[in-house]
Amino acid sequence: MENLRSRAEKLIKERKFLEQEEEKLGGERAINALEIYSKIKDLIFELRYLEGRAPEMDNADIATRFKFSRKGRKAGKGFWHLVGEINGLHQKGELSESDAKQFGVVLEKVKAKKHEEAERELGRFKKLELLWINLEKLDDELWEVEKEIDSRINVLKRSLSDAQEEIPAENLEAKAEKYKEAKRILEEYAAWRERQTAKLKGMPARSLIRSCSASEDLFLLGFPRPKDEFSFDDFGAFLKDAKIDADAKGVLSLADQRVEELKKHLSDHHMYKRLVSENLEWLEAVTSLERTDFLSFDFGNNEKNERIIAAIGVSRESSLEKKMNGLSKIPRADFERSKAANSHLEKLKLSPKKSEPINAEKIAHEISELRKIKSDLPIGEH
Repeated sequence: MENLRSRAEKLIKERKFLEQEEEKLGGERAINALEIYSKIKDLIFELRYLEGRAPEMDNADIATRFKFSRKGRKAGKGFWHLVGEINGLHQKGELSESDAKQFGVVLEKVKAKKHEEAERELGRFKKLELLWINLEKLDDELWEVEKEIDSRINVLKRSLSDAQEEIPAENLEAKAEKYKEAKRILEEYAAWRERQTAKLKGMPARSLIRSCSASEDLFLLGFPRPKDEFSFDDFGAFLKDAKIDADAKGVLSLADQRVEELKKHLSDHHMYKRLVSENLEWLEAVTSLERTDFLSFDFGNNEKNERIIAAIGVSRESSLEKKMNGLSKIPRADFERSKAANSHLEKLKLSPKKSEPINAEKIAHEISELRKIKSDLPIGEH
């Protein structure tokens, strides 16, 4: 517990320092400045892309020119919307005068198509962006501490519960055996799931996109969905036309290369960067597919489990399909009880002598202290 306490105190101290730095940069108004900064960066990226594609439009078909024109109008509206948003925030006192003026200078550069100069002018907001990234990182670490505290509290609660429940030894062994059998099946299933995720992660991204677009089957099994289906389809078509056979990880690696290197592989590197950016969340999810809900077995989700079992059958793993079908009929509560019985039995084997009575008061005090540490965590404030 002391390790958790010291980690929590260290993170809280670091976060307080960053909050003070944030206050120096404008406090609540700094958040608005950061949002405007992000929107202007996106606008510059989009305008650069449009300007890079403009020469191609002379020979493009009418549908392509119409779509391109529509994107241009959308970018123009975005520009004037930003002007109005900056003025509105400044008038309401939610954006400092210096920041409003600086954004005005940037937008004047954007309007004059001086994009590099505009980006240099935006540079003074980089410190704010880095500060925000550090705050988010700290919040992730605080969340991990909170999870550890919750886990420790649950362990302590189970200890109290085990002490209060007297289970005959023969019942313990029977329940423990049920858990061990279920565990063996789940381990076999986990190995099968690992093989399936490895296959999909290794597929060319364009083939994977085509498979996703062809039916809902993968999504119903928990496969990550794209944020924008239109952009997702465009991305697949671009990868096909550009004959890029890389998997999701390779697609991301290619996007990280310098412009000079990208030009060697692509005729339209601006389009590639934009489509990767729009589908970044999906690509990153695919590269860590094993950490998503894809093919994740859940005792309480019968509908999804039936699809998983059907997928096991399709992969011709008939033995595993039969075992998983039986496992899916076990209520979660029964599984958890057999798991607890196995844990209790293992403890008894390690301590064959009659153990000393559990000090309920001491455990209750530790739970109280852990809850106090948790209540001090500034989770959700940022």
